[in-house]
Amino acid sequence: MKLKMAIAVLMTGIGLGASAMAQGPGTDVGRTQERTLLLVLTGNGFAQKEFTIAAGVTRILVRHRLPVDLTLRLNREAGPVLREAAVKVANRRWNEAVLFSPGRYRVEVAEAPEWHCVLTVVARTGQPEAGEEERRR
Repeated sequence: MKLKMAIAVLMTGIGLGASAMAQGPGTDVGRTQERTLLLVLTGNGFAQKEFTIAAGVTRILVRHRLPVDLTLRLNREAGPVLREAAVKVANRRWNEAVLFSPGRYRVEVAEAPEWHCVLTVVARTGQPEAGEEERRR
């Protein structure tokens, strides 16, 4: 069944409390500005295949209209899986805040790896590139 393609990117700034999300052991994003990136999954894969976002906290929101349960993964390109979520037909969305550092990432459907979206994360102005902080020491 072919579904209509739809895409929307919603970039908003909202204040977050420290308890609003968990980023892993020892990580506290505190009161930072959060952006939301909406990825729409259709019967042909992701409606938009690439995004460029600034480093920092971004909420990844994946919505789909497919009549099946899916497993979505976020990983650094050519790296390990950073997040994985089972998305049930009843819910049809994945919504998670992630603290991104500069680099390339992939959001993919485990059951159909050819369905993926590439996120290129660029440093914010004045933010050191990956590894630059260690070189300064």
